[in-house]
Amino acid sequence: MGHCRFLEAENTWKVNKTSFNKSVERRSPHIPLTGHDILDELSGVENVFEKDAKGKRRRGERYLVHQRKKKEHLLCTSLLEASSNSS
Repeated sequence: MGHCRFLEAENTWKVNKTSFNKSVERRSPHIPLTGHDILDELSGVENVFEKDAKGKRRRGERYLVHQRKKKEHLLCTSLLEASSNSS
């Protein structure tokens, strides 16, 4: 899609082939969405950041794996520092 589509109809850049994708854009710009339109579009999307029964936020599996690796790395580095300090 040519990004010059978002320009006004009388803008001279709309007919500038060399600066965009080698074509003249003749389509009209998208109709801007209102807040109500966006809410209607997102009404079926599940919120994955809601809190569980204990009041804590649920985290995704990817985040939990990252945290586990981070803790393992910190543990390894602290063990290496401790062993290098003791020798």
